[in-house]
Amino acid sequence: GYGGDREQRAAQVASELEAKNAALITLVGDMGGRHEQLTGAVRYFEDQYVQDPSKEKIELLTKEYLADALNTVATDVNDIASNLNDFLDLQAEAVDSLGTSLEMANMRLRMLKQQHGAARFQHMRQDKPPPPTDARKTQAQDDAPEYNRVPLSERLNKYSAVGISLQGEAGGAASS
Repeated sequence: GYGGDREQRAAQVASELEAKNAALITLVGDMGGRHEQLTGAVRYFEDQYVQDPSKEKIELLTKEYLADALNTVATDVNDIASNLNDFLDLQAEAVDSLGTSLEMANMRLRMLKQQHGAARFQHMRQDKPPPPTDARKTQAQDDAPEYNRVPLSERLNKYSAVGISLQGEAGGAASS
């Protein structure tokens, strides 16, 4: 399957990254060693130049040595750059692969959420079947007293003996 191939490639990339990292560490370490060799060689040639009467011979040997050393350093820099490029390419591939894996996991998660939601909804519908139709009609019917309509004038008459009359006759408060 595609997933197995991807996992296999991811493992391969991881081991290649480890190998490139080790190679880079070795190459940079070698360059550091060459720096110390070169410093030692320069001191040696300085001493020879001071002691040896044939200055031209020492100059020629120094130039040859430095040319070889520079060639070696240039080769080392090229090897380091090449290994670094490979290392970065592998890292980019690993990141792309990780992005694809995350997208697939996200899709799977959304699908599972949707399935879970649908199953939960179905389960909820089975838990509570709709109430029977006649149950909706049964309401608490108390033996409430029947409502009798009372005319407004009769209702207002209850208050006629209280306070000031609306006609202004009783109590004399409405007269000036």
